[in-house]
Formats: sequence, structure tokens, C-alpha cells
Amino acid sequence: MEKMDRVVAKMVETPSPQRMQRFYSALKVTGIGEGLVVRDVGEGKGKGIFASKTFEEGDPVLIEPPLVAAQDTANKVDALVCAHCFQYVGSIELQIGRRLSLNQPQASGRPAETPEAETLDLDKRSGSEASDDEVTGSGQGTNGFGSREVTGSGQGTNGFGSREAIDKVNGLETELDEEGEHYCEVDESDDERIPAPPETVTALLDGTLKLPLSEQIPLPAVVECLGGCSENVYCSDTCASISWEAHHKLLCAGPRSEAADTEALRGFRDFADGSNNIFHAAAQVVAATVLRARKVGAPIIPEHLAGGVGIGSEGRGRRRSSRAVTGGRASEGGDEISDLDALLRAWEPFSMGWKGVWWESVACPPEMEGRPEEEAEFRASIRELCDGSLQLLRAAFGREAETYRPLFSLEVYSRIIGMFELNNLALVVQSPVENYFLAIDELSEDEKRKVEPVTKPLLDALGRSYSAHCEGTAFYMLQSCANHSCAPNARAFKREQDVNGHAVLLANRRIEVGEEVTISYIDESDSYIDRQRALADYGFVCRCLRCLTDSLND
Repeated sequence: MEKMDRVVAKMVETPSPQRMQRFYSALKVTGIGEGLVVRDVGEGKGKGIFASKTFEEGDPVLIEPPLVAAQDTANKVDALVCAHCFQYVGSIELQIGRRLSLNQPQASGRPAETPEAETLDLDKRSGSEASDDEVTGSGQGTNGFGSREVTGSGQGTNGFGSREAIDKVNGLETELDEEGEHYCEVDESDDERIPAPPETVTALLDGTLKLPLSEQIPLPAVVECLGGCSENVYCSDTCASISWEAHHKLLCAGPRSEAADTEALRGFRDFADGSNNIFHAAAQVVAATVLRARKVGAPIIPEHLAGGVGIGSEGRGRRRSSRAVTGGRASEGGDEISDLDALLRAWEPFSMGWKGVWWESVACPPEMEGRPEEEAEFRASIRELCDGSLQLLRAAFGREAETYRPLFSLEVYSRIIGMFELNNLALVVQSPVENYFLAIDELSEDEKRKVEPVTKPLLDALGRSYSAHCEGTAFYMLQSCANHSCAPNARAFKREQDVNGHAVLLANRRIEVGEEVTISYIDESDSYIDRQRALADYGFVCRCLRCLTDSLND
């Protein structure tokens, strides 16, 4: 027990500057964050991102894939995306057909019964063919779309509630929107949507109905999960394989899953779906760590971020024997390593994230301010929720939950969720369905008259959900190091070519060598008092130059 306690303490401690430097130096070798370095900011502020080269205004400062990411469960009705890179898949017809079939209002305005996912034939979900090297994809015009990806070291989402940041803060603005244009007028209320005929929905789903101009927005074909589950689909065999090896083989409930107990796993997934999506992302962290710990000398940088090649490994890639998985020690090629030592090595990428206990990190609802008893009850309920989730996850992992017991302790699990709470960047990818209807709207009046008998009823049936995007929770190793400023020199904003779940930061102005790269966690157009109030939820008082100046004037 003493050994386990020491391992838990090491897993939750703040990494030393030497460990941090070693890790981010290894990450740089992958090509992620070229032109950036991570180092301590000083004055007790922790680490930050600094420019090692000059960036001009509008330059991409950072393009980074997530270390782990999960699409929100409810959002899967609106967006069929690759579960690894989060690019939309299938076809415009399939995307529209799914939305209408899974969220179709009846005459009463209520959603129709949701069909089982298994009833949708994957063989009929194909759009344009996608080769393995087309993982990032192209062809989805986004009109300068800006994502909801904004937060840095602070809370991107309230892990216990909904996102409340306004669209501008989240970068959800397009270049044309800034000029005052308005597109695709639809009914304000979803209750007023006109249901699409069932035969139209069926034709969209089975591919017998081809929409005008849909070929201008091609999507990669749908690829099934390697384990045969209906939860995840992919844009290519490459993405399916990467996801499987990184974590999904232990989280898949399909017939070819490698999970210890798929029934318990389904129970965990149902619990997460009914309580908090953040548990799905936390489970990915746990699964990824277990899979890395199974290998002797796992690479310091996960292979899916290093182009399939682990960076910074020590005797990399040698699998541990089954004896090690069940709690013993393993020796291969003269190397010997205990389960708990392997766990610490496997944990290294996640050790870099700023962590706090979840129920202590989550922002308290405003109505509970000044009511300590209610706040205590609120935080106790979150702790109970966290513990309930952990018990189900332990059952799903079987003996490995005992082998890697520190990882399945409440002390560590609560901090995994707290890591998302404090470092989360909301994952958002613009929908090609919105782009499709915008393309129709931009046609000449004569061309519109020809196609609107087909497209207008679909737009009316979709209502305001026509512009619904892919949304989820993600953790980015570099982006999470970006500190806040009320006058940031960078912003989260996705360009036309940014069609997946990568974090993208663009320079707001020229950034000189040695300058810290900052973003805004809030709406920087707010007054000084409102900004400070909003930042209180992130646990700090902003003392940037703008705030110091504004404080003298307010």
C-alpha cells in the first residue's frame, strides 16, 4: 500500500521543470508546435508558450491534434464524424438524412422516436472515397469559420453543465458574418419545423436521392470500427487503426472488443451519457495509459501524435508479458520493470496537464454564492457522481484495474476530470451541411428556383439545427499551456482548410521571438469589472497590462 501511495503522489504532483522541458522538447520533434517553446513564465504563473520565431498577423501559430477527445453524446444526432480526427464523413445526403431521422419533429413538435444506430446500413453511408493518407481531408469549405476553441489553462466548459461562452469568444464567427451578411433564414422555433416526408428521409439515408450541388462538398466514406461497435465510425482505415491502438480497443463494446467486461463497459457508457460527457474523455485517458503501460519503455510522446513513431522511448515498443498485466514483474531482453513503474512512464503525457480535484475545480452556480451549506452539498454531489463513474470503469477494466490500482484511485481519477475542467478546449468542427445550404443561398435567383423545390423543404425540416456543428471535449498538450490576456496576441480561429478537430491558433498581430503567446478565455470586449468577474471562475485575477490600465480608469 505504501508503494501505491507513493505512485499516486507522483501521478498528481506538478512535474519538475526538468521533466517538463524533457517532455516538451520531445513533443517538438514530432513537428507539433514548430516555432514555439514551453517554459516557466515566472512570478508563480506556471508554464506558458513562447515564440521561438516571428509570426506575422494572420499566421497559424499552432495547429495541434488532441491528445484525447470525445464527441458529446447528444451531438452525435447532428454530426456523423470520424471518432479520431472528427472530420465529417459519408455524404451531405447522409448527414441531412440522419438529422431528420434521429431528430425529426412530429406534428406535435416533439422529436420522433430515435431509431437504433445499428439500423443504418454502413455500406450505404459512403460519399467520396478516402485513402489512408487523406485523414485530414479537404473539400469542406468553411467560409473562414471560427471554432468554439478558445480556452487555454482555464475552464473551456463547465464540466458539470453547459458551455456558456458567447459565439464571439469561441471564435464562432465567419469573415462574411463580420460584414453583416445573413444567411439561410429559417423558422426561429423548432416547434414550427415542417417534418420531411418519410420517403424523402429514407432516400437520403440509402443514397437513392442525390441533392443538387452536393458533389461540390465531398466527404470521405464511412469506415467501421475495428471492434465492430456502432458507437464509432471513421474517415479512413488509418484513423480507425490509430484510435483502436491508442485507446478504443479497451473502450469498444463491439463483438471484437478487447475490453475485460463489455457489459460493465456499457453500464459505464450509459452512466456517462446520462450524467456527464466528460467521463468519456476521462475513460480515454485511463485506457490510453493502460495500453502504454503494457509496453516496456513506452515512448514519452504517444505514437498517434508522432506519426506512428514513438518519440523519446527507452527500449520502445516491447510488449510486456501477460504476467506483468496480471500484477507481476516482466523481463524481456534483459529489461525488468514493475507494473507501477510502467504506469508512471505511461502517465507522463497526462502528468503535464494542470490538474485539480474535479469537485473543487468546478465553478459553483452563481445562485449558491454566499451559501456555504448549499455549495458544500453541490460539491459533495459531484464527488458522488465521480465515484459512481469510477466504480463502473473499474468493473469494465477487470484485473487491470487492480494491476494499475493508482490509476483507478479516486485521487487520480478526480484529477483526470479536473484536468479537463481546468485545461479543456471545446472541440468544434463546422458542419458541411451548413456550408451546403450557404452554397445554395449564394446561387443566382434563376438557379435557386431550380433547386429550392428539393432543398427548401429540407431546410425547413431541419430548422435552426441546419447549422449545428460537431461539438465535444478535448485536451491539447500545447494549447493547454496558453495563458490568458485581455489583449491577446493570438486567437482560436479555423480557416477553410481546418476541417478536423485540431486546435488552431492564429496571430492577432506580429509576434516577436521570445514573446509569450496568449489567448483570451473570455469576451475581451467586456468592461474591466465584467472581465474580472468572468475570470474569477478560472481561479485567478488578471493583471495583464490592459487590466492594470483599466483598473486605474474604472
